[in-house]
Amino acid sequence: MNSIRTRTARRGTAVIGGLLALGLGAAGLAGCAKHEPEPDPVSESPSPSAPALAPLTGEEMPGVDLNHAAVTVKVPNANDGARPQVNLNSADLVYEEQVEGGITRYVAVYHSQLPSLVGPVRSARPTDTSLVSPIGGAFVYSGSHSAFDDVLGSMAATRIDESHGDVLTRDDSWGRGAPNNLFAHPQAALDALDDGARTTQPATQFAYAAKDQPASAAQSGDALTGLSVSVGADAPRRWTWDAAQNRWVRSTANGQVDSTLQGESASAAQSQQIAADNVVVIRSVLGKPYDLGSKGLSPRYQLDGASGQGYVLSSGRVLDVSWSKADAASPFVLTTTDGAGEVRLQPGSSWIELVPDGSGQATPEGRTAA
Repeated sequence: MNSIRTRTARRGTAVIGGLLALGLGAAGLAGCAKHEPEPDPVSESPSPSAPALAPLTGEEMPGVDLNHAAVTVKVPNANDGARPQVNLNSADLVYEEQVEGGITRYVAVYHSQLPSLVGPVRSARPTDTSLVSPIGGAFVYSGSHSAFDDVLGSMAATRIDESHGDVLTRDDSWGRGAPNNLFAHPQAALDALDDGARTTQPATQFAYAAKDQPASAAQSGDALTGLSVSVGADAPRRWTWDAAQNRWVRSTANGQVDSTLQGESASAAQSQQIAADNVVVIRSVLGKPYDLGSKGLSPRYQLDGASGQGYVLSSGRVLDVSWSKADAASPFVLTTTDGAGEVRLQPGSSWIELVPDGSGQATPEGRTAA
């Protein structure tokens, strides 16, 4: 036992001695080594932050506060004194839907711009829930039929009606009688929201081309001279490309300008032709209509959990597209008809025509293959 302990102790002593020798040798070498100056620290330039993009238009908006909710307003389009509407060209998105009697109404969405007033304002319809829920924010309207209570009650937005006297006011200065003298004040609607809702941006509703990149229709669409569209029998319209403005402009079927009054007051407003950077056509099947008694039948669009065909017009060209919408809370998804990928719009404002199959039509005119 003693001899074993002695060999182990010696082996340990030898190892320690060797380590000491190596350490001294290394110290000597280090003392002889040439000292190299340490390099100066490299200062990294901060990478430029990406420009703020308006979620509902895809446009760069430097210096514009976009950290707030959208305000959506229900606007009539009947030939009973509602036209010309006020400040439609300030909207990021405008949806046109058919209601009872073959007339149409607009769902106008404001975010990147908030004009002082919008109108006239009329009542809500069930389709509004499918259009507004993906956007959230404030939905301003003037009443609704009791048949729509359940559907409108599920809307994922704050509904604001005439009980909010600071948001909706009667204004006779525009020379209109009731009901077309009711106007919405978007900033007041925004102020009426709870703190969390007021400062929440709307989700992006469509994909947009990146800066300096062509929109999908511009890249692979066909040329055309115009688009004839009828959402309702009361108001057939035609969209044509205005090369001077680089926008689509809207006219009546017989070629008269379809106009909007743009301005902060009736005395200062200027008449403008309705225009948009994109026109999106959504062809939709209609289900069993709502029976409103003496008011007639109100169409029931089949959008949620549905899909179909349509068109996208951007940059003077037209592209056939497929659309789908997962549920009421989801936006439309536009893809190429061959399923190759998502369709990207030209950054800017968009009009979305909800064309009912059977009772509506959308026809590209003078179409020339790319």
